[in-house]
This record gives sequence, structure tokens and C-alpha cells, in this order.
Amino acid sequence: MEYRFKLAQNPKVFRISDEAFALNTASGDIDRESKALRAMEMTAKTQNHIESAGLVEARDPEIDSPIYRREGFEGIVEFGEMDKKLGEALRIAREEHGLTRPELVPLVGLTPQVYGRYERGEAKLHVTRLVHLGELLDFSPLDLIFAAAPHLWGTSENEAKNRYRLMKHIEKLPAEKTKLLLEIVESFLALQPSGEAKDPDHK
Repeated sequence: MEYRFKLAQNPKVFRISDEAFALNTASGDIDRESKALRAMEMTAKTQNHIESAGLVEARDPEIDSPIYRREGFEGIVEFGEMDKKLGEALRIAREEHGLTRPELVPLVGLTPQVYGRYERGEAKLHVTRLVHLGELLDFSPLDLIFAAAPHLWGTSENEAKNRYRLMKHIEKLPAEKTKLLLEIVESFLALQPSGEAKDPDHK
């Protein structure tokens, strides 16, 4: 029997025989064939998005299948390591308010043991839990996200830090000055050439 595949972005028909589907762990055929089938499933739009977003194929211990990620400033950080960074930032936010875990947990609705798993990066911080903790400890969820994934703020460490610092300064501005700054920024962006680089320090 012969299996026929046709890629959306390529009119060429791929033929894979029964023998090609045979499982041969010694030669690594399983991995090669799974990659080939995944590539066939991707449309041209998917491939274009991967390229334009600067994504690379990666592996993570928490996920069985390969995934696509954007590289950080120190390479690709595994999800488990990001959980630890989120937990560390959460611990710092709690301590800045002078609260111990037992003093905070009645407000969270958890036991100290369960809450401690968040600060140690052993439990996943869902968005709703993150929002709730932000309400209790007066921080923006973006503060914790920046601690775990600063590369989302820029293409270089310098750009990311500057954007984050600017964001924190804006959060402290009175409402009337925030409105004035918004008008200034929008006017500046309207005059900015479309091809101007976002980060002058990034080569």
C-alpha cells in the first residue's frame, strides 16, 4: 500500500510506502517520520508565522511532542525553570509587604503548604491565581512575567529593561499626566518612519 500526501505550499505529492511506516527504533525512523508528518500537516501560513515570529523547534520535559518557542537572552528556558522564576518573584513581592506565608495564606484561601508550592515553582500559577495574588500584594502580573520571560519585552536585554522601567514609571503617574504622556507617545509614533528599528542598541 502507498500513502500519498500533498503539502498546501507545494503541489508535489509525497509517497510513503508501508515499509516507510514500519517502526524501526534502532535506526531512528520513528523520529524522522514523525517530523516529516508534522511538516506535512503545517500550512504555508503556519510556516510563515514561524519564520516571522522567530520561533524555533524545541523540546520541554513537560510536553511529549516538540513545540515552538522564541529564544530568550540565554537560550530557551524550560517551563519548569520559568515556574521557579515566577515563584521567586512572588516570594519577593510577599516579603516586600512584610508578610510571612502563614500571614498571607488566609487571604489566598490556601494552606501554607499548598501556597509554598507556588513560591518554590512546584505548582503552576494559573492566570486567575496570578491576578488574585496581584490584588493581594499590589503588583502587576506583568512584573512576574518579566521576571520569568524578559525577552517578551525586546530583542536585547537593554531594550527589555528599558521598556520594563518605562512601564513601571507610567504606572506611578497621576491620571492626568498619564493622559498627557499617552498623547505625546501617540504623536511620536505617528511621525515615526514605518521602517525605523525598534531598538537602536540592537544590531
